[in-house]
Amino acid sequence: MAKEYEDMFVIVSCLIGAFVLYKIFIMVWNGSTVEGLQNRKTTQSDSGLAESSGANLDTTKTQVEALQNKLLLTNPTYNSNYSDKCSEIYDATNYMMAQTVANMDVSDPETLLQQLGTLNTLYQAKISLNDTLKFIDSVQTTQSK
Repeated sequence: MAKEYEDMFVIVSCLIGAFVLYKIFIMVWNGSTVEGLQNRKTTQSDSGLAESSGANLDTTKTQVEALQNKLLLTNPTYNSNYSDKCSEIYDATNYMMAQTVANMDVSDPETLLQQLGTLNTLYQAKISLNDTLKFIDSVQTTQSK
């Protein structure tokens, strides 16, 4: 009976060894990864943004020019209107922040967190409006006084 177990052990060991050798062969042959997390070297070049960066830049410039033509920020009247609108929305945001603080309910932590989230969102909106207003004011108008 011991001879049968010994023979089975040898057969199972040979199968496991063959499987391990197969896996090592496949890993080396395919070269998927090398120890040290280095990928195998490839001779193919990646086709991506680097190859078409000039075309991407030209496309972006065209899109920005279309936005400029749509807004007409260089026109003093439009520039002033956009600036005034930003200022009005900035003031409205301040009022909304004050209203949010006035309505805060400190007895319910979940509601308080929601209201603080609203307050924080309004604060971030003010920062965005301020940056937008700075940009609008920085654009040179065509009929400067």
